[in-house]
Amino acid sequence: MDNLRYAANAHATEAARHGLPYRIEEMNSAANRGAQGVSDVAASAVWALDAMFNAACPVPPGARANETCGRGAIGVNFHNAEVRAFSVPEEGNAYYNPIRYDASAAMSAPTAAPEYYALLLFAQLAQATHGVRPVAVGKPRVAAWRVDGGASERRLFLINRSDRRVTLTVAAPGSSYAIDRMTPHDPSGKGRTLDAPEVRIDGRAVAADGTWPGLEPTSGSPEDGRVRVGLQPGEAAVLRLAVG
Repeated sequence: MDNLRYAANAHATEAARHGLPYRIEEMNSAANRGAQGVSDVAASAVWALDAMFNAACPVPPGARANETCGRGAIGVNFHNAEVRAFSVPEEGNAYYNPIRYDASAAMSAPTAAPEYYALLLFAQLAQATHGVRPVAVGKPRVAAWRVDGGASERRLFLINRSDRRVTLTVAAPGSSYAIDRMTPHDPSGKGRTLDAPEVRIDGRAVAADGTWPGLEPTSGSPEDGRVRVGLQPGEAAVLRLAVG
């Protein structure tokens, strides 16, 4: 992530000097088609979600420059590829593919890999917002980002990149809140988290035909202007606060 922040900041700065937008091409969780057990599991989803925010607001390592998020990428492209050789789809999917195609002769509908859910969550709750800012929450392996979802809503993304459960208490000045969660899903029942083979958002999966059934957040009211949010390993939560 330090490498990403440094490169994105340097290139976005140079692009801005020429009056040009900057976009990151062919980004993903590892080089050479990814790493098995890393790029094809829930860990890739929390990485991808955090990476998109760091691309939008790259604060270079060891510096305070760009803390107001004045520079950044306008978008990113996550790479999809065959497992070994380009243009040989029958070999199967690269480990880092957000969307997995059917490599068999049946050529049935593609399916959503864990990383796809990060793109989906970002598209649903961060895309087209404004005021992106990093937020310090005092947990070294938890990334936090704030965006404004209009005049009446603030959204706080909390991303637990660690292999431990964490609990955060955050200020919540509004009258009500809703929480959406991107969570590792282990259909085997073994309780895998970062290495879980699947991911869900609000307990929901992308349908077999590629449609998304929609968000289903939990809701509540802050207590004394605060909300306690628990995050399991490899889980991200989006706290939506009604304000004004």
